[in-house]
Amino acid sequence: MDVGLVESQSCNKDFTSLSGTVSSPSFSSGSTYENLLDCTYNIQVRSGYRIKLSWSTFDVKGQMPDCVDDSVEIFIGCSLNRHSIGKYCSENGYKPFDVHSPNNCLRLVFKTNVSGVGRGFQASYSSFLLSERQSGVGGQCFSTKTLTATSGVISSPNWPQDYPSNKDCYWKIEVGHNRGIKIAFMDFDLENDLSCEDDKVKVKEGDDHESYNKANTLKESKCGPVNPFYFTSSEERIWIRFKSDTFTSNRGFLAGYVMYDKTPISAKTVGTVIGVLVALAVVIGIAAFVYYKFFHQKRVRERAQRQMAVAHTSAQPQQVTIHPPPAGPQASYAPPPYDQGTGAPYPPQGQPYPPGLTGGDAAYPPGQPGGAPPYPPGQPGGAPPYPPGQPGGAPLYPAGQPGGAPPYPTGQPPYPPQ
Repeated sequence: MDVGLVESQSCNKDFTSLSGTVSSPSFSSGSTYENLLDCTYNIQVRSGYRIKLSWSTFDVKGQMPDCVDDSVEIFIGCSLNRHSIGKYCSENGYKPFDVHSPNNCLRLVFKTNVSGVGRGFQASYSSFLLSERQSGVGGQCFSTKTLTATSGVISSPNWPQDYPSNKDCYWKIEVGHNRGIKIAFMDFDLENDLSCEDDKVKVKEGDDHESYNKANTLKESKCGPVNPFYFTSSEERIWIRFKSDTFTSNRGFLAGYVMYDKTPISAKTVGTVIGVLVALAVVIGIAAFVYYKFFHQKRVRERAQRQMAVAHTSAQPQQVTIHPPPAGPQASYAPPPYDQGTGAPYPPQGQPYPPGLTGGDAAYPPGQPGGAPPYPPGQPGGAPPYPPGQPGGAPLYPAGQPGGAPPYPTGQPPYPPQ
């Protein structure tokens, strides 16, 4: 058997030997790969042979499942019949599954950007005939087989040879909490019928406590020949069911899976967002400075100049026309009240008069006719209390005075009020 090139030293390498090793640039030197690479590795063996590729090292920076940074994309098939089974990376993932091509062609496309670098990858490939059984592939059919490894391969019984009749096989992949899974069907060739009820493959997903019957359908039943395809799931448990009837048997199916850790926002993403925000803040700051420096200050200077021009401009005197007052009384004109001097105004009629005027009402100052008490002591009509010694005085008076009331000094008789 031919032995291929031990290692590719550069990008865009073709391999035609029946076996060999493929690796990313600079892998043999132990250094990391470079940024902005776009490498294509084509493996094409003799007609009638098939290819198996196994990874020995896989360190490619990128986030599963999309791998938008650095990635290795795997294509199965030759020329126009070539189909992708997805991009793979390892920053939050694991070493991918072994790749099996149902024909004699396989392609790897290695791309990098400027987000970071790793060691790269190294993989070995070999060739086999469809009549040969592959180790770990095409095993027995189980009522339920549980898989917990981070990557692996699942196939119908006897693959790549025809599967047996009347089989109903279940594979349960336990992904675990906070993990996802990427599944790629590399070969698919079952008996074809319209409703896919005879021979079929069906995929379901659900929580770790759910059975196949209670799980949600991820991929509807498929049958017949189907091109290679892939999909992802974020559930904790994946079910794959294979069913065959008693009639036609074909090659069957072969699928590989790899788990990855779900990381909603990576540190790289956070750093990128912060960098964009900082750059945006710098741009806004520069724009604000330019506006203030050139536009705002210019407007302030122009406004100041206009104000100075207005201040130095003499205002024209306004012409004032004085009109003589019209003769005669004006409509709705009320003359001011007649001024009789500075004397006090007269009180209104029928109201109390000032003291001493006839008809005056109380209260008047004491001594005026019609006056009402109280009056000063000694005046006619005065009412008590009066000062001591006045007619009509009432107690209390100081002791010894006429009309004094008790208590009086000793020896003085009490006098009744006058």
